[in-house]
Formats: sequence, C-alpha cells, structure tokens
Amino acid sequence: MQSLFKKEILIVDDEPSMVEIIRENLKEGGDYKIFVAYDAMQAIQLARRIIPDLILLDINMPAGGGENVYHRLKQMIPTKNIPIIIITGEDPDRITKLSVEKGIAKENIFLKPVEFDSLLKKIAAIFSE
Repeated sequence: MQSLFKKEILIVDDEPSMVEIIRENLKEGGDYKIFVAYDAMQAIQLARRIIPDLILLDINMPAGGGENVYHRLKQMIPTKNIPIIIITGEDPDRITKLSVEKGIAKENIFLKPVEFDSLLKKIAAIFSE
C-alpha cells in the first residue's frame, strides 16, 4: 500500500543551478516534497525542523561544508537515522577517504555530473526499505 504522504527530500547544495537540475530529475522520478538549503547552517536547521525522509548533500559549500553537516546530523538524535546521499564534484580519491573516515557507503556517493537513473534507483531502494 502506498503512503498517503509524499516522501520529503532535502537537497543541500550551494549551486542554485544544480539544485534545479536535481529537483527536475526528482520530479520525473517520483512524487516527492522537496526542501532546499544552500549552505551548511541552513541544512542543519532545516533538517532538524522538518526531519526529511532523505537528504541529498553536497560536500563543498559555504558556512561549514557538507562534511560538517553530515557529522552534525549523524550526532543529533532527531536526525541521526535520516539516510544521506552525497552528491559531489570532489576528487574521487578524496571521496574514497571520506567514505572510509565517515563510514559513508560508496553506493551512497554520487559524483557530479550525476547519473540520475542510478540516483533515482538508489532513492527508490532507500524508500522501499
């Protein structure tokens, strides 16, 4: 049985054009309620307020950076169990290091330019768990 409520996704990226590309692809891939934060502080505040079902998080951004956002959200009780998918233009070697240090599964890291079919399949898999 399908939920009566839309799944809520928080997109965190400092590039408005990237946010719009992600938003448009999410619209094509499902019926989601989308929230947006453009910096780390906004992301933490908004995630705590809405408790989204999923966060799509960029690593490089102002006011703290995505690594800080990831770390803080995983420490706070209300947000620690929210699935987070990293979407980044970072160097793949740094991403491997990040994956090991932060315990982020490699299948939850998508490099820009994003392969949206794979991302949408990953989101569907998370929501079907």
